[in-house]
Amino acid sequence: MSRSSFLDLLQLLGEEVLVPSAVAVEIQQRGVEDPTVAALSQTNWLTVVEAPPTPEIIQSWDLGKGESSSFDLGLYPPRYKSNYG
Repeated sequence: MSRSSFLDLLQLLGEEVLVPSAVAVEIQQRGVEDPTVAALSQTNWLTVVEAPPTPEIIQSWDLGKGESSSFDLGLYPPRYKSNYG
């Protein structure tokens, strides 16, 4: 979305958009010239957070860490932290 200048559409989801740390790591591996890397570090409403542990059912899907952590965060957002730890 950052490459096509539609990043602001994510704010329709709420004032703060959570980015799992595993996704942030994958994005940062693209290098400093990548517009998404820049957007992640320069956009104050994008908040990098640790995702909860991945449930076995999601692990069985054999996804990457970023994809799995996105599902984890969707299932157990931080306001429901007591559900996973």
